[in-house]
Amino acid sequence: MAGALFQMVTCAMPAAVTRPPRGLLTRLVHPPTAAPARASAPDLVRATTFRLSPAAEAALAAGDPTTGHDVYGRWDSPTLRAAAATVAALYDAPSAFVCASGMAAIHGALAHFLGAGATIVASDVLYGGTESALAEWVRERGLAVRRFDPRDPTGLERILAGLPPGGRGLVYAETLSNPLVVPTDLTEIAAVARRHHVPFVLDDTFGAGIVVAPLACGVDVVVGSATKYVGGHGDLVAGYVAGPKEAVAAIHRIVVSQGACLDPAAAYLLVRGARTLPLRFERAQATAADLARRARRHPAVRRVHYADGVDVPLPRGFTGGGAVLSVDVGDGEAAARLVEGLDLWMHATSLGGVESLVSIPARSSHAGLSAEERRRRGIGDGLVRLSVGLEDADDLWADLEAGLARVAGGGP
Repeated sequence: MAGALFQMVTCAMPAAVTRPPRGLLTRLVHPPTAAPARASAPDLVRATTFRLSPAAEAALAAGDPTTGHDVYGRWDSPTLRAAAATVAALYDAPSAFVCASGMAAIHGALAHFLGAGATIVASDVLYGGTESALAEWVRERGLAVRRFDPRDPTGLERILAGLPPGGRGLVYAETLSNPLVVPTDLTEIAAVARRHHVPFVLDDTFGAGIVVAPLACGVDVVVGSATKYVGGHGDLVAGYVAGPKEAVAAIHRIVVSQGACLDPAAAYLLVRGARTLPLRFERAQATAADLARRARRHPAVRRVHYADGVDVPLPRGFTGGGAVLSVDVGDGEAAARLVEGLDLWMHATSLGGVESLVSIPARSSHAGLSAEERRRRGIGDGLVRLSVGLEDADDLWADLEAGLARVAGGGP
């Protein structure tokens, strides 16, 4: 009788339901973690020292900070793991970790993939900090650097085909180049790199996991600055790495050994900011596209750099042109007249926050390059970079239009 009752009960149980893939907003609000959420926000664990479990002691003995056990604050903590889970959810990545800055993430990736005498094939326009890092690696480690147009997979094919197999270290690009906002054809570039067995690392700071899904396009490892859109409120400095578990763990070990750990308070703010990232980015991107259209019609603007498909077709998989545009107003004096009289646009050297920022790359992000190097890359003294925030588009344009009138009139 008991057996029959058990049989009836088990037969009456519903079949297992396969849950459909969750959307990005849901994943960021409810990132998958090892333990169920106990509260609506992650715990902010400030502790740097933890009681060692047997598993944690084994990780310590092995010198492995990537096991997910609480050992020491420089290695990991519950709050850092919550931030890492958020980044993994953003990129739909098997693994991720967070660190002290975007440059810490970039240096870790370079150190993992590049041996002495290797060649990095990098897109022709990159963030100035990355340019400085590459120059340092050339001087100190014998690194060779070749350049390619991120819109031209055939050019990359020719470069990789001409390199000796042992010297092919890495293909490196940005989703949207800083500051010229040139889109990288991720799917085609990834296919070329894969044919030549060269890893492809992408800086997705400008894309923020929203413009395009890099790993789905074939990118091997994603790096980025969470200081910008992911955090999104101008109150933290952080970086991240996302991708396959083995590569991410190897880069994580390098970054930990360099001491580039993230403070738990910054990790907490990263999680907080990421929850609204798609909503913030969608609004800022729509405003940026609107401002680009208006700027193209203004007589004081010589050229608008924005990835909306007007000058350059958007590559496959891109959903928009991002929330940064640059305008060329001629020369350094004109750029200064534009920037110095603005009201809503804050003259500052970052991007990706709720407030709109303006900078002159030749005097800030790319000041480390010589004038000749900037000229070769198309970064003139009159180039002005605009990071669009969440203000009303009409208000931002009114402020910018007044600045452009000063450029046209030659006045202060």
